Amino acid sequence: MRLGTPFREIVAGKSEIELDGKNLAQLFASLEQCYNGSRGIIFESGDELKKNVHLFVNGEDFRVLGGMAAPLKDGDVVSVLFAIDGG
Repeated sequence: MRLGTPFREIVAGKSEIELDGKNLAQLFASLEQCYNGSRGIIFESGDELKKNVHLFVNGEDFRVLGGMAAPLKDGDVVSVLFAIDGG
C-alpha cells in the first residue's frame, strides 16, 4: 500500500507498507489491525471515504473495480491519496 503524505502519520512516516487482504475491505481491516485508528483517518463511517481521499488499485479508481469488494492479488499496488482543493 502506498500512502500520500497526509496519511503517513498513521504508519510512522512510511510511504509504503505491506499488508494482506484478498480484497480492499480485508486490506483496510489489516491496516486497522496493524495501525489502530487508521480507518478513522481514511473513512467516514462504514466504507465511505472521507472527502478528498482517493483510492486506486494499480492506478485504477477502486469504484470501477468493484468498490471495497475489489479483489486483490500479490503485486497489486493500492494507493491512498489526498486531493487538495484550490483555485
